[in-house]
Amino acid sequence: MKRKLIILLFAILPVTFIWAQGEYGCWTTISLEKELSKKWELGAEAEVRTIYYARLIERASLGLSADYTILKGWKVGAGYQIMNKLDTKYTNYQLRNRINVSTSGRLKFNDLTISLRERIQFTTKDESKRIRDDQTIDTYKINPEWKWRNRLQLSYNIPNCKITPTVSVESNFQLNNPDGNHFDKMRYVLSLGYKIKKVHLIEVFGVLDDEFETGEAGEIISSSDDDVYGKYNLGIGYKYSF
Repeated sequence: MKRKLIILLFAILPVTFIWAQGEYGCWTTISLEKELSKKWELGAEAEVRTIYYARLIERASLGLSADYTILKGWKVGAGYQIMNKLDTKYTNYQLRNRINVSTSGRLKFNDLTISLRERIQFTTKDESKRIRDDQTIDTYKINPEWKWRNRLQLSYNIPNCKITPTVSVESNFQLNNPDGNHFDKMRYVLSLGYKIKKVHLIEVFGVLDDEFETGEAGEIISSSDDDVYGKYNLGIGYKYSF
């Protein structure tokens, strides 16, 4: 009974939290994972994110990745993403290209798994559609953009249960902001994963994105005080491993 109550709590919390807030989005992810050998692993992912009560696509992306196991529990990897992202200032879509390199490690303590991932990402933004009224291009303040992302994740393997609850917190730190480098986003995720025959994984999750900006006086402003579209998100993902 206690185990069922814990599972129900983890299932209800993300939905209740997101619907309690006015502004939310939905994320849908489909991914493939292929183990080439004991060392090498390849992945592919397609994702769609929406905002404005799931009425408008905010981002659609395709990605490829490769991971190499150095030691048990320690990997290095690289990935590439192409995305069509909504520029809310001009209400149109622009292509972005993203490359990342990362290293990750994990430790197991009985049924608890703790993992840490460090990632450097490089993103280029297409500015050709950002046209002002005088027909000049409105450039992004940071383009290309370099970021350092740090994610800490905890997963608990419930004995005799196929459902795995996971919580994570991730920080985004700007590396080339002309106004000064700082943390520009904190992401909190609560998820439930369900495995089917070891090759299928279905995941339901809730996401809180707290973004930070540089004010006119140079101060760091959190979006937590504003109603930001896409700040609260509910998602579902599917992964096939073979």
